[in-house]
Amino acid sequence: MKRILFVAVLVCFGISALAADLEISVNPDNPLLIPVSSPASVSGPIAPYFTMNNLKITWKGSQSLQLTAVAIVQQGTGRFMCGGSGVGITSIFANSKVVDCNGNPPGGPGRTEIPALDPNGNLTIPPGMNASSCALTVESSSFYCDKLNVQVLNNPFASYNIHATVTVYGETLDASGKPGHRVMATKEIVIQ
Repeated sequence: MKRILFVAVLVCFGISALAADLEISVNPDNPLLIPVSSPASVSGPIAPYFTMNNLKITWKGSQSLQLTAVAIVQQGTGRFMCGGSGVGITSIFANSKVVDCNGNPPGGPGRTEIPALDPNGNLTIPPGMNASSCALTVESSSFYCDKLNVQVLNNPFASYNIHATVTVYGETLDASGKPGHRVMATKEIVIQ
């Protein structure tokens, strides 16, 4: 399990119609808040924290998509934010492959698998192979967000119901690799 490091990056994105081509999902939708850390835990998460089994990114665009950042922010108060870019993204997608909607490499069964990370360490999802191609997907490994600025309750069975938004930011790339349009997708979660 990897930790997404806190990154305070505020970027204004010009969102285009391409945003409809980007979708995200998370597992679980309602992660549990872990209020205490194991005293013997030196390298693991520091409470309070929550874990995500995976972040799934689906791309339907006609150009390549390069992932630029992931942010998870508490709604309303904004009392916590975790996320990452650069190494934070690379670590959770290090072993990921790009697959189509049937779980095959782009172009169908028997084609060469495409790693999610390009030779420069960027997460890049290629465009569909043709107009009839289905969407392409990349799925992360598990990760956690820790040291959350939330009040831990004395009741070990307490439900926290912390509303947060997961946002994925990306940028399209033309055939020569030049940046095009910025896109983003969001998913609401409730930390229990």
